[in-house]
Amino acid sequence: MTQRASRVKRAVITTVVAFLLISLVGIGLAQLYLYYFGPERILFTSTRDGNYEIYDMNSDGSVQCRLTNQLDHGYNASWAPNGRQIAFTSSHDGDDEIYVLNSDGTDLVRLTYSPGLEDNPDWSPDGRQIAFTSHRDGNAEVYVMNADGSAQTRLTNSPAYDIRPVWSPNGKVIAFESTRIEAEPWRSGDGILKIYMMNSDGSNQLLWAQDGRFLAWSPNGREIAYISGRHGYGEIFIRRVDQTLEEQLTKYPEFPDVDGKITWSPDGKQLAFGSYVDNAHGQIYLIDRESKVLTELTYGSDSNGGPDWLRFSTISAWVSWWRLTNHSSRPACGGVKTGLQN
Repeated sequence: MTQRASRVKRAVITTVVAFLLISLVGIGLAQLYLYYFGPERILFTSTRDGNYEIYDMNSDGSVQCRLTNQLDHGYNASWAPNGRQIAFTSSHDGDDEIYVLNSDGTDLVRLTYSPGLEDNPDWSPDGRQIAFTSHRDGNAEVYVMNADGSAQTRLTNSPAYDIRPVWSPNGKVIAFESTRIEAEPWRSGDGILKIYMMNSDGSNQLLWAQDGRFLAWSPNGREIAYISGRHGYGEIFIRRVDQTLEEQLTKYPEFPDVDGKITWSPDGKQLAFGSYVDNAHGQIYLIDRESKVLTELTYGSDSNGGPDWLRFSTISAWVSWWRLTNHSSRPACGGVKTGLQN
């Protein structure tokens, strides 16, 4: 080999190696950007394809993707903390039970088997347990189970309704709603939903708010957003956990009548919630906490609700890229921001 040929060979090898290194660095930087600055995903339920199915979308309402298919009503979905799985309620096997599936819509697994309604799954922050509502003992009580469905344990024991448990961000406390009457705990309740707190093992159950439903912990665990009907309409209030301060975030009729799940953005600056327009068609809205600017995320004549927010992880980024480039088999995917398209 001549000296000139040798130099050309070295130059080609150097160029190829440099290109590969730059590509790897670029991919790494792109993934870091997606993790820290990329879009975030919101789970929700929609009837746009004929029955209640589980979808997800970017936090600006784009890339709406159907995750379940003909499950005979899938609803009340909850992200696992790592974004790899989703827990939700479905009548897939004829009875309302709790299921999990991968965030790409694969590997459906049933977790509960009881004759009563099982609903409102909520993952613990470490992803090891799921709190949920069960009617298996004759009325609604709060239970907890391992993420694989084992060790199902009853945490509340009241003749009133105890529903919709939500873990605190540190995993030490579970807040839930109840119709209990404090002065008469033996009664079956007064029909008014209140907010209670308890330790994650079910101990130390205490009344926290006299009126409230669809509660949501702030990401830092210092506040709770909830719906109150104290003024005759569903309005969002935010109260510090230590009860020292409360603010009203939405006020009817300036904002829609709120009637559904509330979920915080990971930075605590925004909240998404469900509202029924004209008492018929549920839609999902986004509100900025500081400016109170309202954005509608879903549209159309179908019902959309039950939002649940997750920070976009590297895994989620690759899942979203796959959906964008392989959406032919997914009925409502590909960046369509509408409730009308199938």
